[in-house]
Amino acid sequence: DIKNLFYINNHPNKEIEVHPFLYKSLKDAYKYMIESDGKYNLFAGELYYYWVRVLELGYADPLDNPLELNIILSRLDDYKNGKYDLIFNDDNNGVTFYVEKNYDIELIEINLQFLGQAYVIDEIKDYLISMGQSKGMVYSTYYSFFCYFR
Repeated sequence: DIKNLFYINNHPNKEIEVHPFLYKSLKDAYKYMIESDGKYNLFAGELYYYWVRVLELGYADPLDNPLELNIILSRLDDYKNGKYDLIFNDDNNGVTFYVEKNYDIELIEINLQFLGQAYVIDEIKDYLISMGQSKGMVYSTYYSFFCYFR
């Protein structure tokens, strides 16, 4: 079996030995999430997919049905309450996606893509502000970053 993020997400509460590169990536991302107080959230995979759908052409206005977004957002900080977490075992590169008994993790997913893109967007934003830009939007889809200015 390939022990990747998909595998970890689908085997909660089981320690999974992963490749050293994935182990280090997850541990670094987790540390960054904790240091940013959740601003960059390792568990925000479903939020990422929600915004991909919203930004695609022809998708309905998210304000017409905010329920899905509100549910996702309400669960993102549950790791702070011990509802779910990522536990690391340095002895064997083991990762456990801990989920509290009876907690519904349907809208929670470990995903590094959202974290990486959020970091790059933040860097672009800081650079643009330092250059005097004060109005506009920076966003990404898949592997592209876009800036709109007013």
